[in-house]
Amino acid sequence: MEFGLKENQGGRYLCAGGPSIYFKRLLLSKKRRNQFFTAIFFSFLFLSLFVFLLFSSFGGQSQDLNQKRENNQGNLKDDADLNKNSLQIPDISSSSSLQNGEEARLMIQKMVNVEKEINSIKNQISYLQKKLNQMEDNQRANNNNGNQNNNKDLGVPSRRGDRIKELEFEMARPSIENGKQKIVLKKGKEIDLEPLRDKEEQEKEEIPVLIPPHVPQNQMEKQLGKADIKKRDAVKEAMKHAWKGYESFAWGYDEVAPIKKKGFNWLGNDGLATTMVDSLDTLLIMGLNTEYKKARDWLVSNLQFNGSGMTSLMEATIRVIGGFLSAYELTGEKDEGLLGKAKELGDLFLKNFETPSGIPYSTMILNEKRATNPSWSPFESPLSEVTTIQLEFIALSHHTGNPIYKEKALKVYDILNDQNVEDGLFSVYVDVNSGKTSRSHITLGALGDSFYEYMLKVFFMTGDSKWEKMYQRSAKGIIDKLIHYSSPNKLTFIAELINGNIVNKMDHLVCFAGGMFGMGAKGQHKEEHMKIATGITETCFQMYARMKTGIAPEIVRFETNENDFHPSPGAFHYILRPGYSFISSKSFSFHVYIYNSLRNRGIAILHVEINTQSEI
Repeated sequence: MEFGLKENQGGRYLCAGGPSIYFKRLLLSKKRRNQFFTAIFFSFLFLSLFVFLLFSSFGGQSQDLNQKRENNQGNLKDDADLNKNSLQIPDISSSSSLQNGEEARLMIQKMVNVEKEINSIKNQISYLQKKLNQMEDNQRANNNNGNQNNNKDLGVPSRRGDRIKELEFEMARPSIENGKQKIVLKKGKEIDLEPLRDKEEQEKEEIPVLIPPHVPQNQMEKQLGKADIKKRDAVKEAMKHAWKGYESFAWGYDEVAPIKKKGFNWLGNDGLATTMVDSLDTLLIMGLNTEYKKARDWLVSNLQFNGSGMTSLMEATIRVIGGFLSAYELTGEKDEGLLGKAKELGDLFLKNFETPSGIPYSTMILNEKRATNPSWSPFESPLSEVTTIQLEFIALSHHTGNPIYKEKALKVYDILNDQNVEDGLFSVYVDVNSGKTSRSHITLGALGDSFYEYMLKVFFMTGDSKWEKMYQRSAKGIIDKLIHYSSPNKLTFIAELINGNIVNKMDHLVCFAGGMFGMGAKGQHKEEHMKIATGITETCFQMYARMKTGIAPEIVRFETNENDFHPSPGAFHYILRPGYSFISSKSFSFHVYIYNSLRNRGIAILHVEINTQSEI
């Protein structure tokens, strides 16, 4: 390559061949060669000195950091051992330590590094001490709580109203003593519970087992004596048996067909896993936490509200929205996955209320998000279908903070209340356009039943006296027009009124009325309502006791003077649903302390059901 100067576009001359031309010309001159090597020598000398000083300045710090890493692998005491040797703190007590200004500068730099290291370790010690203090405080707090009581509020929404105060029971959490689980009531008395499961298994549980409301200790001893562990365990085993069958053959379906051993859906074509959702609170109350967690996780991850076919507004509300909300409350109102599912379905059902009157359609096709009524009643919704959703919608508003659910549901009651119907008795269909009741058929059985019960409970939940007045008017109408007595044993029953004529038949669903009258008994009508409550409950028990199987039929008729009643033709079947009405009536009657024997009668009926259980 030739070396020479070449002119660039800007008029400047560049050395062709790059920097090598400079060195070639430099070496051709002896004087320049000597100057060049002298510069190289002194440059190397100064660079070496600089590197030496640099490593001298930071060498001590690097050694300190290595020492710190080794100490961190030991215990905290070694970390905190700040002695002179470990940090290599220089000795400046003697003037001989400082030979010149440069050494003094280096010494200052080392001292600064040492100070930084000390501050860093002090911060670590301070942090660890703070964490230790917190742990000790938490431990002391836990010990104090264990020594005093475990009676913290469970976080269930507060309820208002005078009557509900009479029915509120003490809340308690379980305590452990000598390997046994106990309930410690607020008054300090204890109720023994079943022995704890294996401690190791219990420690694996992630879901808290919460104890449901219990009556005060003195009332329990007076009315019932001590808890019957054997009977309670039998009920729990029955639940485990039923759950195992559902889990094995119908997981994710609405119900299990025990004979066919397969699942089927009835809330729409694709179902809503109704059995699973509706069982969440039962699993929690019984302490079946493993089963609960499996069901909860599956539902939150897999349950979709997009199935085809008609889904009942009422059935899906009380079982699915209600099921999620009850589990949400029992787990301390912290599981947003459960609340989210309840809200998701509640939001879909808001579409049902988009009618001229505000009376909702009774069904929805979820995958189309279309509210409708069955073809045989396109403009009329069944009374019970639109008036048995209020408690769940009120609770949904309470937990989400959105009042729209409560407002939509209570508007239905306002529409009906404003009609001021005679004797407070409503026919079983409501026109979605006008809001007026239609078809002259009054019953506390199918199509009308739970409306009257919900009236009272809405009053309990809201404390609004207008709902109590509405209930009391209806209760008076029931007593004046529908309460009748059989022959020859004067059994109390609630008849139906069709086109103005009394029909002496009673659905098993009507058995809820025993508990309803018991709960609503107060003031000047208390004695009369309690008499009705006990009378209906006794009749319902006889509906079981007089059958050869020990199981009551779906409907009975009081048209004989010999045996009080007989099964209605075509209604000899038993579909579990009526059992709920009767047992709930027993439960409510027990809660207001009617008779000790009611519990035993309820257990006798449940015993029959347990002994007739299927293979799965």
